[in-house]
Amino acid sequence: MVTQDNTESGLLRVMAMLRTQEKDHENALVDIRAKMEAVGIALALLRQTYGLPESERSTIDPLVERVRGKTHVQALITIADANNGKVRIRDAKRIFLSAGLKKNPRTASPGITSTLSRSPHFEHSGKGEYTLVSRPNQSTFLRAAS
Repeated sequence: MVTQDNTESGLLRVMAMLRTQEKDHENALVDIRAKMEAVGIALALLRQTYGLPESERSTIDPLVERVRGKTHVQALITIADANNGKVRIRDAKRIFLSAGLKKNPRTASPGITSTLSRSPHFEHSGKGEYTLVSRPNQSTFLRAAS
């Protein structure tokens, strides 16, 4: 027979197990990022020591790494911060596709344009360009991430 007590305790056990798994995955992600950084440093030292040119394919835009995992609005604000408050649709599309925020290159530009035009934080400033006019407070980001 199912009772409220054993159902609740069962769900609490599942929740505890999921929290443990979440923590394990977070630790693994930190470890992976540290290893990626170490490999990047080793690659840079190798190139510097032997005078090897930096191939365009191997160059990772640091902005791509900074927007990965963010919401579209958060990513666009990060891009604007890196570009003196300006966001060009063409640049945002390249970054979004590289970061995995958008999958389809054909629909990326219209999606980014729609996000920028609907956001109260941006205003249209020219063809294919938007300007950051206000910065959301931290509680807005927390609500969006939940």
